[in-house]
Amino acid sequence: INGNVFGGAKMAGIDGGTHVLLDGENATRDMFIKNVYGGNDVSGTVSGQAHVESLAASGDAVIMYVDNLYGGGNGDYDYTASGDAQGLAAPDIASVRIDLKGGCFGQVFGGGNSATVTESTIIELNNTTATLKDRDGESLDYQFSRVFGGNNKVAMAIRPTWNLIKGSVDNLYSGGNQGDMTHTNGILLAVTGADMTVNNMFGGCRMAD
Repeated sequence: INGNVFGGAKMAGIDGGTHVLLDGENATRDMFIKNVYGGNDVSGTVSGQAHVESLAASGDAVIMYVDNLYGGGNGDYDYTASGDAQGLAAPDIASVRIDLKGGCFGQVFGGGNSATVTESTIIELNNTTATLKDRDGESLDYQFSRVFGGNNKVAMAIRPTWNLIKGSVDNLYSGGNQGDMTHTNGILLAVTGADMTVNNMFGGCRMAD
């Protein structure tokens, strides 16, 4: 898939949750996806939880690689009076859960791209994938290049929850990429899993406060 996968809608509300399953366990061919979103693309509210999960291929016979995975929505549009999404508002979602048990990923965000999560986000890594390759078949040193608790481009006002059990991460960020983290009590990141390997760990954001 050279484009995007959305658990939600383009610009409509969803009465309930969403579920995106990257099923490497039952896949019969390699899976390469550019962007995965648990929420909506342009606008609209998901009233329930967005759940994004991945399962490892049996015996690592299938390569699964995702460039960017977002628990929330996209929202990377111009919502001003002269913009391409004039009159609309960025996608809205309250709750996100990410469970990654298989595959390799360029970047993972507990939040969205240019849209945020308002109540809770849970990121669980329990990845058993042993064959580490990207979409070009090149070998990788880690299952995850970058993992963020927050959003890519906009601020997040909640504190992400981490369940880090098994996996290998090159760069782990408690916060977001270009989006600030504004929770009153700050943010917290603890790596407690004995089977976790982290090359670089950052208590804050990559390029934000």
